[in-house]
Amino acid sequence: MARRNLNVAIVGIPLVLAGLILLTNVAMSGGGSAVDYRDIASQLTPRGAASTEGVVTYHQYRFRISSQLFDQLADLLAASQVDPQPNVTDQVQSWLENNLPPEREAWSGICAFRPDQWQDSKQRIPGVDTTASTFQSLATAAGATAAPITNQVVRHSNGVTETTIEDGLTVFRKPVPSMVHPLVPLDISLGSWQDAIDLGATVEGQEIHGVVDGQINSIIYTNSLADGSWLATEYSFDPDLDWAPRHVRSYDDEGTLLRIIFGYAPTAPEALTRPRAVAKGEVLEGGDVDATVWVIDGWEESCDPAIVELREPALYLELDFMTDPNTPTATVRELDYLIGVEPCSKLQMAIAKVIEAYGTDDRDADYTYDGIVDSDDIEAVLEKFGSSGQ
Repeated sequence: MARRNLNVAIVGIPLVLAGLILLTNVAMSGGGSAVDYRDIASQLTPRGAASTEGVVTYHQYRFRISSQLFDQLADLLAASQVDPQPNVTDQVQSWLENNLPPEREAWSGICAFRPDQWQDSKQRIPGVDTTASTFQSLATAAGATAAPITNQVVRHSNGVTETTIEDGLTVFRKPVPSMVHPLVPLDISLGSWQDAIDLGATVEGQEIHGVVDGQINSIIYTNSLADGSWLATEYSFDPDLDWAPRHVRSYDDEGTLLRIIFGYAPTAPEALTRPRAVAKGEVLEGGDVDATVWVIDGWEESCDPAIVELREPALYLELDFMTDPNTPTATVRELDYLIGVEPCSKLQMAIAKVIEAYGTDDRDADYTYDGIVDSDDIEAVLEKFGSSGQ
């Protein structure tokens, strides 16, 4: 049997809990005592209620390694669940420095969220991310030219529209069904567990189980697949960690398909325990693992509204999927003061505007959409207008 692709199941966890995660009773053949899963889910909802705003800074790495190496990292994080380590992030960074393969993605990011909207911004780490050189090598070997890669991605959601900005050049807009917590990949307890309590099993033949085994409290979604096979995903939490997650594991009759392991550092008595490192590994058919690792540099429990507010580039190509998800509307968006200006004069006018607004947060001059007009905006103007002659 080919290994299943679990990307949709795991990424969709917040809305989730409704039919994407499947297994049969045979998957519950481990130890522990059966409990009502709602008793566990009801312990998770306070974490969501206490996580309506904040700012999280992180590093993210994606790469492919052997299952043995991934197990080493998983063991390191699992040990920090039992005995939280003050230097767990340093330990993970050290592991990464020693084990990152030549081909890897590396991003630094910041995710800010409030009850009505969230924004996640990340950019590749120069000297660590090797995506461009990898693509160039592959293209050269094939006698082709490598296409440019995206180096900065900003995602924003207000619960109705998700806006993605790539390198300040292209803006994608698509509808989203509801406000989903952006940090579910870092803390699965922030998923829609109240929906799980209220809705229960929503697919014919589906069951939801609760199991307590020592300190580990698990919720397991169960269902048989149409072809007679089964797939299991178990979400495990620890009351000694303020009901933070220990792991997520998806598996079938052939073995583990995907693992997510969470690592912890000690927290102040009044602070809620938050993951400080996360490792996700999808097991490939040959046994290697596609790994994603997050190192969480800081987790603030409040968020200035200005940080999460969507800022758009001063000039961009918009691809709007709001009306038709298959056929976007394409529009070039530019600022009012440039509309109707001769192409040969736009560069001069844009630079003059940046100089006039230097040091302010003037959106009409903020070509890097970072909240401040500075020399970076002059460079952005030269890139947008200088070479194109617009």
